[in-house]
Amino acid sequence: MSIGEVAERFDVVIENFFDVTSLSDAVVIYERDPAGDAIADVVEMQLDAAGEVVEDVLEALTDIWSDHSSMESKYGDDPYFSENSHLGGSYSVEWRAMVESLRSEARLFNPKTSAVLERVFGPILSDKTRKGSGVIVDAGPGTACTTLFRARVFQSLEALERALHHPAREIGAPPPGVGRAGRMNAKGISVFYGATSANTAVAEVRPPVGSHVVVGQFTISRSLRLLDLNALADIVPAGVRSYFDPSTKDVVARHDFLRSLCDQLVMPVMPEFEDDGYLITQLIADFLATHSDLALDGIQFQSVQYGDASSERGQNVVLFNKASRAEGAGPTAADRVAYVSLYEQEDESEYWWPQITFIDPADWKNPPYWHHDRDERKAALTLDTQSLVIRKIEGVSYKSNTSKIHTDFAPSKAEM
Repeated sequence: MSIGEVAERFDVVIENFFDVTSLSDAVVIYERDPAGDAIADVVEMQLDAAGEVVEDVLEALTDIWSDHSSMESKYGDDPYFSENSHLGGSYSVEWRAMVESLRSEARLFNPKTSAVLERVFGPILSDKTRKGSGVIVDAGPGTACTTLFRARVFQSLEALERALHHPAREIGAPPPGVGRAGRMNAKGISVFYGATSANTAVAEVRPPVGSHVVVGQFTISRSLRLLDLNALADIVPAGVRSYFDPSTKDVVARHDFLRSLCDQLVMPVMPEFEDDGYLITQLIADFLATHSDLALDGIQFQSVQYGDASSERGQNVVLFNKASRAEGAGPTAADRVAYVSLYEQEDESEYWWPQITFIDPADWKNPPYWHHDRDERKAALTLDTQSLVIRKIEGVSYKSNTSKIHTDFAPSKAEM
């Protein structure tokens, strides 16, 4: 291969896998030192060469980057570069075509979606982060994640009192066939939306001022596998041998696309756009939940609703339908509650004293055969009834970024 051909291929490598740092405002205007490496060092490292070979390639690159009419160089006279790729475009084109197909052609049995999703998410079993860890984490007994919190908003005390007659069902995931659509589920598909802290769980349900929120802690009773979107956004391209290898571009392109996609998946969706905004996240959740090779039970991602400088931002955990059932959430469990009261009577007054009185386990009665729970899913969660609390929402705080609106007058027509 001639020096000219090497330089042409190196030009493509620079375009695909590097950013020029010596043309930034910090360098040009404020005269700071550029980040990264000088082009000579980049050539030497990437070619694993030295001496005349590097000098000849540099000379050829200078010629390629020079505009002979303006006498200027594409990257300046003494360019510096840092490794940084922006190759997600090819995946983005396919992704946009898939989204358009979903919106205008078919949502169910759409062959275009399966191929694209398999290309993006199929290899996650072998993906590794910068620290060398995988993107699938274990939850349940003996792991770092053994409990989850879940919150539910009530806008009337009557509804709250009714729910406490069956806390495992009413605070847990809704029964199959019931429930509205959410970020990771279509209408009627039961999934468990939980969080790793009570504050995060409350923030995620966005309760209005004046409402009451019941928060419960669920113990994860069996081993579960979760896709960690935080880790997926931090993966490094696997199997990259050389930037000159043609296969490297696709590997890095998938990495770049996943990094941007993970950010999009956790972005808040405005209420009026939920039907359309949740279309893609629901599709991804269905794909991951039913992929036999991945064998995933849920997804974990960082909360954007709660987190501040003084505390670690909470994690959301979504358990797919197959792992969303709580012990005692079936229709027969209602027989285990004797009565519920929200107020305690004393003399001629009453005071706030929420209480659930359970039937003694020795007095539980077997339900009639026609009333047996037909849900055959294995329970993965157990509600700790001692953890139940009611939060009265008395105010909401927001973190915001204020921008001044500038005003001006258009030129007078008389002056024109």
